Amino acid sequence: MIRTRFYPVIAVSILGGCILWFAGVILPPRVFIETTQGIYQTIPVKAGEQLSLSFVHSVQRTPVIENFIIEDSGIFILDSTEYQSFGVGLPFLTEDGIFQAEKGKFVMRGMNRPQQCLRLRTGPEAKLSLTYAGRTIPLYSVFPAGTLVTVRVGPLYSRWF
Repeated sequence: MIRTRFYPVIAVSILGGCILWFAGVILPPRVFIETTQGIYQTIPVKAGEQLSLSFVHSVQRTPVIENFIIEDSGIFILDSTEYQSFGVGLPFLTEDGIFQAEKGKFVMRGMNRPQQCLRLRTGPEAKLSLTYAGRTIPLYSVFPAGTLVTVRVGPLYSRWF
């Protein structure tokens, strides 16, 4: 009697696992933009492509762009940072990457810093924006000042987990 009830549970578990695996293989990964209120938006992405965050540095009051590579494993790799003046929190050491001055700005490349997700706070002064595939989302005007915004990458079904 116990054995016959157990088989449907195994079958459903295997079927559910196959569906989740199939969805992860066929459907492109997504970047999730979410707050404590829930998911604001999902964006289909491709591994190996770049996602950028731009903001105004809180001390220097100059623009900063951080460029991340989207990995298959569901993480972001901080690849490079572009900025216009030296300041607190901006990379410049040789162990940070390859530092170059280009056309009136400083660029640090090859940073190779993995990030599981990006946790950000909005504010009107920082003008925090996210750019992917030529499309920019001005997070500072979408969410009230002080909102915690989490950006993560994963398969579509991860929105429910």
